[in-house]
Amino acid sequence: MTLTGCRAEIDLTAAAENYRALRARLPAGCRLCCVVKANAYGHGASVLAPLYEWLGADALAVASLDEGVAIRNLGVRLPVLILGYTPPDAAGELIANRLIQSVPALSYARELDRQAEAAGGCVQVHLQLDTGMSRLGFRITGRGGTHGVRDALRAAGLPYLTASGAYTHFASADEGEAGDAGTLRQFACFRTCCRAAEREGRPLLCHAANSAALLDHPSYAMDGVRAGICLYGYLPSDRI
Repeated sequence: MTLTGCRAEIDLTAAAENYRALRARLPAGCRLCCVVKANAYGHGASVLAPLYEWLGADALAVASLDEGVAIRNLGVRLPVLILGYTPPDAAGELIANRLIQSVPALSYARELDRQAEAAGGCVQVHLQLDTGMSRLGFRITGRGGTHGVRDALRAAGLPYLTASGAYTHFASADEGEAGDAGTLRQFACFRTCCRAAEREGRPLLCHAANSAALLDHPSYAMDGVRAGICLYGYLPSDRI
């Protein structure tokens, strides 16, 4: 039996149209971060990352250090946010490639800070805040929430970390009306935390809206949005 391969043909004109359609939904001054993790959802990050840069994207997001380095090796100069975990002892590689690392906990931030000092530089970071997804991030809701906010601000003040942003992820924005109440609670919680940072003299670029929220709740755009699956022509769910 002979096995035959398969291939995907990507229409870059359609990709550009998707990008422009999403950009048109944003309020003035709102930044668009294009998520190109997992090889741009299987569509080819080596082609799409440079395309989004050429179209005027403000940033890119990837899942891992390896993906971030691969983007840099393409010659892309946009800010690149790593959404997943990077071992703190890779601080030197983060610095050399000008990658932004997500920070989900104070213990991780402290070790990354120590490794950055040893590497002779500062690591750019965005604080990852858990407002209800219950997956990763400083927990800033329910029991221990006050401590979570305090710990996030402590992480932002570490000398070898440059905290320029903060973000959260909506757990139910893709559930249509059934998820609206939960999304609103998460948004209000996140906004409160961002305002606390401002009061502490640490203004951050705050982004919360994913593809589903961008389509269904454009008023939640804040300073920026992270567009993932909708960039590639898919709805986040059949409820949007």
